Amino acid sequence: MRTATKEYDHSLFRSGVLDLTSVKHTMNDVSAEYVPYVTPVYDRLPLTARMDLLLPEDHMGNLTPLTDRQEYVGNNRLMQLDLATYSPIGSFKFRGAWNAIASVDYHQLLEHGVVTASVGNHAQGVAMGVRRLNELFDAHSFSGRNGRRVHADIYVPSSVAPVKLEGIKNIGGDDVSIVVHGNTYDEAYEAACQRTDNLKGATLIHPYDNDLTVSGQSMVGYAVARELQKQQINPSEVILVVPVGGGGLLAGIMKALRTIYPDANARPEVVLAQLEGADSAVQSWQYFKKHNQLKAVPVAGDVNAFADGAAVRTIGAHGLQALPYVSNTVLVTNSQLANGYKRHLDSIYMNLMEVYANHSVDPFFGLQEPASMIADVAAYQYAQRQHGKTVIHLKTGINVNQELVEQLLG
Repeated sequence: MRTATKEYDHSLFRSGVLDLTSVKHTMNDVSAEYVPYVTPVYDRLPLTARMDLLLPEDHMGNLTPLTDRQEYVGNNRLMQLDLATYSPIGSFKFRGAWNAIASVDYHQLLEHGVVTASVGNHAQGVAMGVRRLNELFDAHSFSGRNGRRVHADIYVPSSVAPVKLEGIKNIGGDDVSIVVHGNTYDEAYEAACQRTDNLKGATLIHPYDNDLTVSGQSMVGYAVARELQKQQINPSEVILVVPVGGGGLLAGIMKALRTIYPDANARPEVVLAQLEGADSAVQSWQYFKKHNQLKAVPVAGDVNAFADGAAVRTIGAHGLQALPYVSNTVLVTNSQLANGYKRHLDSIYMNLMEVYANHSVDPFFGLQEPASMIADVAAYQYAQRQHGKTVIHLKTGINVNQELVEQLLG
């Protein structure tokens, strides 16, 4: 995989309006081992097309801002790293999806396309990646294309949030085919695997158990380090609360943080957060702490689907490998999640009531979806047990299933 070199004199590598950061220009003496410079497609693009993928460094901070919540729990400062509001898909997921797609040989992409399964956000990332590649091909008369377009077959369960399904359609257009299959992610994934086998040559883009997807998500870890450096926050005094479903984000973050901070005592403490009934990562971490052995412990019975973006029965292999580096876990209940929403909705309505009254604005815009709200609630809880720390939670998605939130609020 390509690493940052002097040939690329910009700090960012990106597609559309989202970033994949080259840490060479933003961090001092940081290894670029995990910087996902895509190789097969990128190297074959004309220079003008390559420049389309780059952004000035000063825009990067606007894409993943670390903001103070103006709130303290005891003497612990609460902060939020926003990975969603300024994303073209309303989620952090584009990083991994784009890195995985763009690392495939372009002949294979054009000939056989890609297949994925998702509960929504990863699917939007794949749709955006396919769309972006085709736009680049259109704009730069890409040689070897012969009129073909990259296509994605996207499998989603019937439980997919309407806002996410609509997003996939709007982003991908004719370049994606959407198949609703089964009631859960696992059922949709089985169908996607069968489709991949039948196509004989298509590339399956897994939402979290894929080296390239994880490498893309590792850019979140670099964003954390960059923001801590920018705001002169001591990493060893930081607690980073990460929401976990299949574990791709957790794996990527740990990959980056362990590279940037080889000394475990000098890096942020990482705490994983899950919702009750969708807590494979928590159970697997507890098993590891008890037996000093890694084992993926699946959720028994039905998976709690209130946090649709994190409703996974079993943590993935990459997430499992990250568990030894997690310091603790927080399990959030449905009622705690509901209270978190009430607190945020009250704040939103108080601050923006005039805007809502005078403009056609979606009152749910910018509100975290449940999978993201888990980390928000967990950060508040975990901070109550700490002393003198900066507790940062990740805002990972804003594609809110309004009906689900209203149901949760009762």
